[in-house]
Amino acid sequence: MVVATHDRAGRLRRLLDALEEQAAPASDFEVVIVDDASTDQTPEVIAGATASSPLTVRSCRLARNSGPAVARNAGIEISTAPILAFIDDDCVPDADWLAAGVAGLERGGDIFVVGRTAVPPDQVHLTREPYSRSLTVDSAEFFETCNIFYRRADIEAVGGFDDALRTGEDTDLGHRVRDELGRRPVFEPAALVYHDVRAGSLRDALADTAKWVDLPGVLRKHPITRSEYLHHGVFWKRSHPTAILAMAGIALSPLRWFSLVAVLPWVRHRMLVEPRAPGLRRRLGSLPGVFLIDVTEIVTMIRGGIRYRRFIL
Repeated sequence: MVVATHDRAGRLRRLLDALEEQAAPASDFEVVIVDDASTDQTPEVIAGATASSPLTVRSCRLARNSGPAVARNAGIEISTAPILAFIDDDCVPDADWLAAGVAGLERGGDIFVVGRTAVPPDQVHLTREPYSRSLTVDSAEFFETCNIFYRRADIEAVGGFDDALRTGEDTDLGHRVRDELGRRPVFEPAALVYHDVRAGSLRDALADTAKWVDLPGVLRKHPITRSEYLHHGVFWKRSHPTAILAMAGIALSPLRWFSLVAVLPWVRHRMLVEPRAPGLRRRLGSLPGVFLIDVTEIVTMIRGGIRYRRFIL
């Protein structure tokens, strides 16, 4: 399996502990760790695992932080296994994860397997925070590399991850394996991974949102996915049409105060359709921050659209 890591020494140690508890015998798999130029104790964690863990640990360190695509490609290069399982450093696999994913892959020669990703039971309460970010996967749709299984030959046949993408590189790879090689993505719920909830501040959420500037690049490479992934083929999120209307109303309000009525559809959407927090008071209190997130998402898509010459809002 391949793990790309950056500045998450504690979580990496936790992941390695969970991998030692896999039902699959440790002698049946190797763990390839790529340190993407971490500045914390990650090198020491890797060295300790290499020296004392029952796992077969192989590793390399990148000289500069290059992003997950570059790191995972480096991991693929030094790995030796015919099956490549990918998991993130902020995840904890169920004990049967590896065995279930490999068993799912071995059911057919023309498939790759997406496992189930869930919120850790002890972190469910964090998802109620208005600026938290969580990931759940219950279908083979976006091909998230926090929990996916490929045949090595298939990844090599399409040239690996696209080094130019810092976000969306996993979705891009899945589409190339599917479309160029005719492989079928299959969802395997028994291959379960728990993914940490990121319950940070508004500033953290805004910074995380701005990283998605490469998403239009994925859609440029795979135009057919516009109808699959975009709301009405144009908007990244369902909240964006009303957010744009609200932005226009706010911009016009110095000239015509009544233009602020244009904010109401967005307020309704965020209060009733896609609320970011439970409870009336918390929803109302979080509206300014949630609006900033929606605006940042739209601006990020415009920036990416200019870079990749694709119109997305």
